[in-house]
Amino acid sequence: MRAALHDLRYALRTLTRSPGFSLAIILTLALGIGANTGMFSFVNGILLRPLPYQQADRLVLVDAERDISGVRAPVRSYFPLADLDTFQRAPSFQSVAFYATDQGVISTDVSTEAIEFATVSDSFFDTLRGEFRLGRQFDRSEVNAPSLVISERLWRSAFGSSPEVIGHAVILNSSRGDGAQRANWRRLPFTIVGVADRSVQFPSPQTDAWTTAGFVRTVSPRCCSFSPIARLKNGISNAQAGADVATLVRELSAANKGYSGLRARVEGLHDTLVRSVRSTLVMLFATVALVLCVTCANVMNLLIARNTGRAREMAVRLALGASRSQLIVQSMIEIGLLAAAGGTAAILIAIAMVNTLSRLKPVDIPRLDAVHVDASVLAFTCAMVALTTLATGLIPALQSSRPEALRVGGAGASQSTGGRRIRRALTIGELAVSVVLLVGALLLDRSLVRLLHTDLGVEVDHVVTASLGLSLNRDLSGVDQVGLVSRIVDDVRTLPGVSVAGIGTVLPPADSRIVLTLRGENAVSYQAAAIPATPGYFPAWACVFCRDGSSAMPTTRTMRR
Repeated sequence: MRAALHDLRYALRTLTRSPGFSLAIILTLALGIGANTGMFSFVNGILLRPLPYQQADRLVLVDAERDISGVRAPVRSYFPLADLDTFQRAPSFQSVAFYATDQGVISTDVSTEAIEFATVSDSFFDTLRGEFRLGRQFDRSEVNAPSLVISERLWRSAFGSSPEVIGHAVILNSSRGDGAQRANWRRLPFTIVGVADRSVQFPSPQTDAWTTAGFVRTVSPRCCSFSPIARLKNGISNAQAGADVATLVRELSAANKGYSGLRARVEGLHDTLVRSVRSTLVMLFATVALVLCVTCANVMNLLIARNTGRAREMAVRLALGASRSQLIVQSMIEIGLLAAAGGTAAILIAIAMVNTLSRLKPVDIPRLDAVHVDASVLAFTCAMVALTTLATGLIPALQSSRPEALRVGGAGASQSTGGRRIRRALTIGELAVSVVLLVGALLLDRSLVRLLHTDLGVEVDHVVTASLGLSLNRDLSGVDQVGLVSRIVDDVRTLPGVSVAGIGTVLPPADSRIVLTLRGENAVSYQAAAIPATPGYFPAWACVFCRDGSSAMPTTRTMRR
């Protein structure tokens, strides 16, 4: 222990005598390790960390699709609530639930807030098994009652985290249905029975409330188009569950011609949520690993160059009785101290990366709330520091402590020759990796530039869009909404600088559309995709969102001034 402390003090004195050299290595290692630590935080939180539900690896989604004439890609299919009984017969499922997403407005005694909510079957929370902050999940006896479970975020923002929220009545207005159905929603108070923990983020992180599908059907009989989520039995694989679901789908297709050509597959819930970002994260993680290789090569070059200047010091210590192993240990302690300082700075860099992305809150990145610099990330950083210490310090230490390299009278030439060989090899390897990274960055940049300049088939210059929710928290019939939107568009056309205005359903080239069936005499039926639009839509190439007459997005095109 006394010898170790002596070596540590000597290493600190040596490093402080050359602060510029020490700072250069610390900053170099901080950038290399920090990039890897930051990326590991995202990989760990998004790809590796299990979902915050009990036995989350057994949760699966059933994704159904079918081919439609006139549409190139398969169209995703949904199921009516009546098909839940069919899926519950699947021998692979321990439990299964249906869910559908919606938008609406929740009104309390003191506030009104637009939210996203989900309509779910009574077995939803039994299947998901998420945590609750207050209250309980839906009871099977209230399957047709206006019950509501709210998110922790909504509980804090709209109810001030009051524990008395359980049993509180609120008004939940949906965007579904016609004016009469939405008027029914407004006349029926929903009773809050539970507050879900912030970890419950399904169907989406923006979901702030869940209500029972049985009751919603009494208000809006044509509601809804559902997707299944299921919990597998013990020992059942996704492949076995997929085979059982395929059998059920064939039964549905045989009983209902509307299911003709229907296909379904079973995929893990976690895999489905992260599918869109998995390849990107893996590629970025591999990229920063190559950056760390370049960092290590740079540090090794600096150490070898420094050891060349310390050849006389090493020779004197060897002549005074120090063994070669002591010289190697001394060199490793020095690089270990530098790597530890760089690792500490790397943690700060990783925290800054995570906090920056968390504040930006990109909606395309799932599970961003699970990304933290926690114990597993700190353990990864420690492992990277140890690996970096060995990778950068061992070869210079072995090379500089060779007895033949430190022989009196030949130290300079011998050390210089050996150092030049190693530094030449490091330079070649560093250049090769740098060229790979540079070429990849240039290709990515070129793809981005081409994407930004891709001709969408429509003119997008000087086009302005706006969105209006016309039916939320008010009683407007479909006719009233159409009239209101028409007046808004007419007013927009009179604004200075506006050349044309129109309404549609989406902005091109989005794929949201309705499907029309075209039939002619002695002709085969043909189904084609269509976008509802007004006469001004095509001249302006502006679109709106308008589902079941519930909302509209008038858009304008301004002239160049």
